[in-house]
Amino acid sequence: MPDRDSTAQTVALSAEAANLGSVDQRRRRAEILSINADTLSRAFMVVVIAAIFIWLNWEVMRLVSRAFDQDMQMMQKFPQTFKPSDRVVTPNVFMSLIGATVVQVGIATVAIVSYLFPKKPGS
Repeated sequence: MPDRDSTAQTVALSAEAANLGSVDQRRRRAEILSINADTLSRAFMVVVIAAIFIWLNWEVMRLVSRAFDQDMQMMQKFPQTFKPSDRVVTPNVFMSLIGATVVQVGIATVAIVSYLFPKKPGS
């Protein structure tokens, strides 16, 4: 069984300092890569959320446009019998769509901002 003292080595302090310096540089590079990956993932999520938001609002506007076109056709076909209460797109529909869009914009903005700028633990 070898003696522990026989396996001991003498190491120069400057060599150990150089090793620690390279470890420190590797750690810094890893931190930078981590920050870059985090930034890219956050930017990707913002793009995805914005794309979904734009697509959904586009679909709502398309629906309103189709309903409005339908109302116009009905008014032209039956001008005497078509009453304002028979319309699809009423003032209440417009108010609901405007309110829902405002709420949606607010929630999307809060979600993006809280994702991009998270609170520090303990704050």
